[in-house]
Amino acid sequence: MKFSGVLSSLAICAFQVAYATPLEANSVAESADSSDRLEARDDGCCVLFQNQNNLAHYVVPKANDATTYPFVGYCQIHINRNAGSCNGWTFTADPDCNDLAQPLTLEVRPRGDCY
Repeated sequence: MKFSGVLSSLAICAFQVAYATPLEANSVAESADSSDRLEARDDGCCVLFQNQNNLAHYVVPKANDATTYPFVGYCQIHINRNAGSCNGWTFTADPDCNDLAQPLTLEVRPRGDCY
């Protein structure tokens, strides 16, 4: 049984290689230089929510509106944001957050803090 399984796997691999579509070197280089790769995108800001007992980082997308993110339990954080940058964002904690240990830190952090 094991030998036939190995032969089947080899046959499938040979079929995939035989019918693979070759790529030109130029098209591979162009796709590698493409600026729309996931690593190159900068469409969000790192937001820190912290108190004495809890820490949360979220990458929040940039947009010209308000959004809500969960922190701990029933505590929701409202974020007024802008699409142009991570500057000028304001945070408002729900009244449910008053039950949490204080102080509560809400701030935009460098993007690398969210990784």
